[in-house]
Amino acid sequence: MISYLHGIVQLKDEGLVTLNVNGVGYAVRVSTFVLGELEIGEEARLFVHTQVSESDITLYGFLEKDELTFFKQLISVSGVGPKTALGILASPPEIVKQSIISEDADTLAKFPGLGKKTAERIIVELKNKVDFEGNLRVPKGKIVEDEALEALTALGYSRYEALQMLSKVPEEIDDIEQRIKRALASR
Repeated sequence: MISYLHGIVQLKDEGLVTLNVNGVGYAVRVSTFVLGELEIGEEARLFVHTQVSESDITLYGFLEKDELTFFKQLISVSGVGPKTALGILASPPEIVKQSIISEDADTLAKFPGLGKKTAERIIVELKNKVDFEGNLRVPKGKIVEDEALEALTALGYSRYEALQMLSKVPEEIDDIEQRIKRALASR
């Protein structure tokens, strides 16, 4: 079983990175967040989860050990496979953990491949297992439904960038226009 890789990024494709480790190219599935953090030709290290099935061996890579641990927690929930878990981890893990801790099933159900029942199952099974040490100050509630978030993504910012920008806006500012202006000013 492979648990860690350190090498040079050779190729990047949608959801897949080829990492050259001493002349051997390892194809590693990654979230869109991780994909955006890696650059071709640069050195990278990935913590790896190895998934073995009858017809395939798939590697899933993460920049931090905590992300790998959270990924394993997610796939331990019935109805959440590795592809769905990677889709969830396209958002910063602390955002997802906040949704679990605040029992916000509606937000979790917005992720691709997740329905309301599976989101509720994630909350029930992981609420007391996830560690929340986030440095993003995200208000509890409907994070994905936040109109300011939607407006920033419509302006071309990635969801992650928009969440980072909004995390710098004081929580007491609840006027959408003011939240957007303050978020843009923080950039």
